[in-house]
Amino acid sequence: LKSLKLRTVQELFDYLGEQGAQQIIRLNLEGYFPQIKEKDVKFLVEKFPKLQILSLKFCGVNDKITQHLRPLKFLINLDLSFNQSIEDLDFLSDFKELVHLNLDNCVSVNSLAPLKGDKLKTINLARCFKINIKELKHLKCEDLEHPLTELNVSSCDLNNLKFLKLFPNLTTLNLTGCDQ
Repeated sequence: LKSLKLRTVQELFDYLGEQGAQQIIRLNLEGYFPQIKEKDVKFLVEKFPKLQILSLKFCGVNDKITQHLRPLKFLINLDLSFNQSIEDLDFLSDFKELVHLNLDNCVSVNSLAPLKGDKLKTINLARCFKINIKELKHLKCEDLEHPLTELNVSSCDLNNLKFLKLFPNLTTLNLTGCDQ
């Protein structure tokens, strides 16, 4: 196979078959025709239950669609970048194994409160203009140091960096374009 162009998640499933779909752990749907449809996400969750890495970058994802991602309990890496209609992150509270989260340019996200941070190592919040970065402090783990090692808050409104003390393992911090 040298090239494969598909128009729907159903076509991917038809190509792979039931057994093949059950084995897929990484799926990149970046730029999936102008907007991924609810039925495609429902189908994806049902037929690709072992997904660990999912990219829906530039897919026109909105809050209604994100709610259908909840059953993907094995997700460790989720890229929702450049989906400007996502406001509510409540669906993320179900992802207990999430390690990497990319919300770059999700300009409508308004709260980080639903994030559960026990395993999160990298978070990209670049250009998430509506969020209050101070909400990251609720990610602090009770009895251990937080595992967060990479944080991108470029072009976010930061007026205080005291919250960074909560993340002693931070090795990469991007503050490009932040007014301080």
